[in-house]
Amino acid sequence: MMTNCADTSGDYWILLDGGWQVEYSGKRFPAGHADVGKWFSAKEARGACQLVTTEHSYVMQIRHADMAAMLSEGFAFDAHLNAGQA
Repeated sequence: MMTNCADTSGDYWILLDGGWQVEYSGKRFPAGHADVGKWFSAKEARGACQLVTTEHSYVMQIRHADMAAMLSEGFAFDAHLNAGQA
């Protein structure tokens, strides 16, 4: 899987198992399913980047509207989203 960070949909990608990395400005930021970077949204990215799986992985996509609905209903994702943003 590879997604370009130019995507402005605001959808969220969640790494359920496996590994991926964000490639940004010539640097690589790897994450596994238990790591901080297991949540990703291109809307939060600054500049050109790519999200690339680095091994056989299971990834789930949550549409922006669905995530907004879950957050408005009180789903406790804030700590995970904040860590992923960082």
